Formats: sequence, structure tokens, C-alpha cells
Amino acid sequence: MPSTKRKRTVVTQSTIEKKPKVTKKSTASNLEHVEVNRIYKLSFHENILKFWELCKKLNPKSPLDALSCLDLKLVGPFYYLQHPDKVDTSLPPAHYHMQWRYYYDVPEFLTLITSTRDGFHIGLLSDDPKLPDQSQLIVSNPGDSCKMTILADNLFTAIKNHVNGLLKRTDKSKKKEMNSIKAELEEILKSGIDRNVVSSRKKLVVTNCFHGAGVVVPIENECGYRPINLTNNELRAIGKRVEEARNDAERMDAFHDLEEEISLIQFANDECDFGMGLELGINLFCHGSKYFFKLSRMLLTTAYQLLGRQLYADIVEKHLTDRRNHDDGNLARFKP
Repeated sequence: MPSTKRKRTVVTQSTIEKKPKVTKKSTASNLEHVEVNRIYKLSFHENILKFWELCKKLNPKSPLDALSCLDLKLVGPFYYLQHPDKVDTSLPPAHYHMQWRYYYDVPEFLTLITSTRDGFHIGLLSDDPKLPDQSQLIVSNPGDSCKMTILADNLFTAIKNHVNGLLKRTDKSKKKEMNSIKAELEEILKSGIDRNVVSSRKKLVVTNCFHGAGVVVPIENECGYRPINLTNNELRAIGKRVEEARNDAERMDAFHDLEEEISLIQFANDECDFGMGLELGINLFCHGSKYFFKLSRMLLTTAYQLLGRQLYADIVEKHLTDRRNHDDGNLARFKP
């Protein structure tokens, strides 16, 4: 019999599900923006386009390199704003989400900016691809672990704070250009583009998982999520036993500790608590061991499909087939 369900009071998502305002402008920039929305199957907030306009101002000849003095390069949707002729609408959205996807990037994470020095990268965190753009956050990941840091709800604030950090430890030769970029960012921020999404999203988070950025699932009539019965430390200990097993017998013995959780997740899915399988699936994915690929794929594809997040199910399928570190392959993955 399954364990007694533990309830948790969680605010519903209605506070961030308002429909975005639709503009009637039909400029070339807006048309390009619509195109990237379509190929990624996401609704990018207009601040993404505004940031692109700033980068074109900073470096008209090569806006993708507008932040080069910060050792950063624009990628992902920005690449296709720069090269709309490279768009192939016959390719599925998962193809575009796989580009510049790092080893520990969960399906909800889309890389926007990469470091030219190491695995650090900045991207968009979207809990649900069907939700409007008001729910999106800017986060970063170091590339060599699953940890995500929530930076802001817009790129202008995120990059301004990044510049401030660099100014404290950079040489004078780069400070003038950095301060120039900072001034441009601050001027735009005066218009009040912060959307308070960071604080409003905190009310919707049901669990932090290994990556620390939180997981959001819809809660209705106290249904939608129940916690797994293993603490993060207990799950890490299981992962260590699996990873360090001397033979298959030892490894299978370590996997037995997860069998009860898998059974409970099946009960949870029957009762519409889809967040339980999502939590365990993300934790196993974030652990990173190849021995968890099969199980995390099963848990995540099932959870995403039950939550109506098919795009993320498609991404995790492709990612676990082609999982790369930043230093062992071409992360751009331009070829289908």
C-alpha cells in the first residue's frame, strides 16, 4: 500500500498565467521575434528582443559579440535573430533547444549566452512551455554541475550584475568598455522593466531539487504534487553507491533502494500528483551518472507528458541520447 499522502498548501499558477499583451506592430524585428517564438515553441518576452536591439547598438557589425569584453557570446534565439536565413521550419522545436545545451541543462533551461572561457552560461528558465512569457526567469549554470542560480527576470539586470562582479576583479584595460555597457543597461532599466517574477514564482515552487532553482507544477484541489520519501542526501548516497559499485550485482542492489519510490510514483500519477515523478526524474538527471539515464528518461518523459509539457519530453529524449560537456564536443549541434 502507498504511504499516506502528505499535503502541502501551494498557491496556484493563476497569478502568472495572464495572457501577454499583443502588439499590432509588424516591423521586421517583430516578425523575426515571432519566428523565433515559433521555432522554439516558446513565447519569448519582449525584453529578449529589447536586449537584442541593445546588442545591435553596441556592436552593429557583430551583435552576437556585443558582450565580448565580458567574455560572453550571444547564442540560441539570438543566433537566429542575426541569421533568419538559417531557420529551417521543417525541423522540430527540440532540435533548436538542443543547440548549446550543456550536460546538466534540464529541459526547462534554454541557453541564451555562453562564456568564451569556460562552461558558464546564462539562459531562460521556463517552467512550462505553454505558460505565457511572464513566467520566465534568467538563470545561470557553471557547466560542471547541475546548480542553477536565479539571476533576474530580465537580461538587462542579469548582465548589469554580472558586469558589477567583473569590475571588481578585472584590469583597467577592459573597465572602460565594461562601464560603457553598464551605463547602457542602467539607462534602459530606468524605464522599469523588472516584472517581479522572481518573487511571485517562489510562491509556486513545490521543491528545489538538486539544481536549486525550484520546480513548479500546477496545484488544484491539493492535487499535483507529493514529495518523494528520500531526502536529497539519501538520494545522493544512493547515487554514490550506484556510481562506485564494483560490479553489476552491487549496482543492482543499490538500485533496489529506488524501487519503492518508483512504485509510489505510479500511485501518485494515478492520483494526478505528477510532480512526484518530475522531482525524482530531475534529481536523477541532475546527478549526472550514466547509470541513471534510462530511469530518468522514463520518469521525466512520463511526468512531462502527464503535465502536458511534451516539448520537454522531446528534449530530454534527445539530450540523454547526446549528452555533452562543454569541453568534449560541439555544443552548437547545428546538424539535425
